[in-house]
Amino acid sequence: MTKEIPEELKHFLLERIKESNFVTHLGIDAVEYEVGRVLLKMPVKDFMVNPYGVIHGGVLSTLVDTAMGFAAFTTITLPEMVAAGELNINFLRPGKGSKILFGEGKVYKRGKRLIFCEGTVWDDISEEPIIKATSIMVVFKSKGVND
Repeated sequence: MTKEIPEELKHFLLERIKESNFVTHLGIDAVEYEVGRVLLKMPVKDFMVNPYGVIHGGVLSTLVDTAMGFAAFTTITLPEMVAAGELNINFLRPGKGSKILFGEGKVYKRGKRLIFCEGTVWDDISEEPIIKATSIMVVFKSKGVND
């Protein structure tokens, strides 16, 4: 059984997606979200592909980091915020010929100050992972947007 995100936190999460210039530029959008899990999708654009026709590792890393960050975010209580303290990525196969990427982030352990996450990216060609990742998110209190 899934646990629904509190309405205030859901609104805040969706606003963060819309207000993030980088996330918007990449075309990242939330497909599914619940407490401890987020599924994102992102269209593959020409500028994301390297000269060998493979999606740039930085693009893949950004998608999985964003998915894990938002998954961690679904477990907080405002005004708490999260930031990546550690990010580990394993590239398993090239992303070549993809039109759409999917990034899933999951929380597997929530502590008072640290949130342990895992993430996966796959594409519209195969559900076989392109990358698998883990992250430790740090929880901190936010006083406002610019602190």
